Amino acid sequence: MIAPTRRELLAATGATVAASLSGCLDAVGNYLGGDKEGDLVVALTNIRRPTADGSGPGTPDDIVARIDIENRMPESVSGRLEMELRYVPNGETERRWTLTDELEYERGISPQPLYVFESAYQPGSQVPDDYELDAEIVDVEVLES
Repeated sequence: MIAPTRRELLAATGATVAASLSGCLDAVGNYLGGDKEGDLVVALTNIRRPTADGSGPGTPDDIVARIDIENRMPESVSGRLEMELRYVPNGETERRWTLTDELEYERGISPQPLYVFESAYQPGSQVPDDYELDAEIVDVEVLES
């Protein structure tokens, strides 16, 4: 068996590294929403208890959700945000709360609205560990300029 030359070894290694990076870049693009360009999307959700000093929205019995929305369309759009908060503790009965909001955003806008799920906090629960939040934008329409 003839050993590969240094040039052949470097070429094979370079091709392998390039192929690996190509897969990584595709995965990063998909994670960041590259496959959803041209949509009005929910980019990130976050839930928490209201602020202890009362400076933010909600009361101690509520759960506050921050929804990051991105308008990746070249036009202004409207749609409806549908949210579902679920309390999913270990061994206890699941509870659900829903909210909807009508949206209308200009192109390139990335708002971070806050929503309050009233009386959703369950005494003794851990936020966010015992809760799940799903948010989806439906009925998206392009608005006339």
